[in-house]
Amino acid sequence: MSETTDQNKTGSAITDFTTALVRKLQGEHKLARAVQKELVAIARNNQASQRLVHQAVLTLLDSRDFNDAVDIVTRSFPTIFGCESVRICIEGCEISAWPMDVMLMPPGHILSSLGESGIQLCARSDGDPALFGKDGTQITSHALIRIDLGELAPGALLAFGSREEGKFQPTQSADLLVFLARVVEKCLKNHLR
Repeated sequence: MSETTDQNKTGSAITDFTTALVRKLQGEHKLARAVQKELVAIARNNQASQRLVHQAVLTLLDSRDFNDAVDIVTRSFPTIFGCESVRICIEGCEISAWPMDVMLMPPGHILSSLGESGIQLCARSDGDPALFGKDGTQITSHALIRIDLGELAPGALLAFGSREEGKFQPTQSADLLVFLARVVEKCLKNHLR
């Protein structure tokens, strides 16, 4: 009789262990599927972002002069990227012949906005009319990237602003934005020569 009881206990223990192992594997499989779906979504989002950056670069490369390039950045880029405002901001510059869409800023404003990093992605902001003009107070998320336009405008930045809170996240990868800023920088410098 004790052998039967021992066999039942052993069989029950094996069944419990098998059930626990199957549940654990099912949980791991479910987690792996969720991670896979997230990675696929990230890859698709990145691919879509690359397409937008390519479109913006190709549009900018068609610019005929500095004013046309500024016009493309401030009028076409918002449509391409689905944001409300894209601005070129220049500080401490005494040239008054900049196009109307260039935001002129007091010396030190860009450094105080960006710090030493040269880039800022902000999910939630109060908006800054100095960066985005009259619509600046409606901006709730922004991306700022320092650009170097040479001696004529040593302090400059490219500013993207959105009314959609969280459009730009401090944790998001900024490599495509930095690349686009370098293209804008080189294009504007070429037109200034």
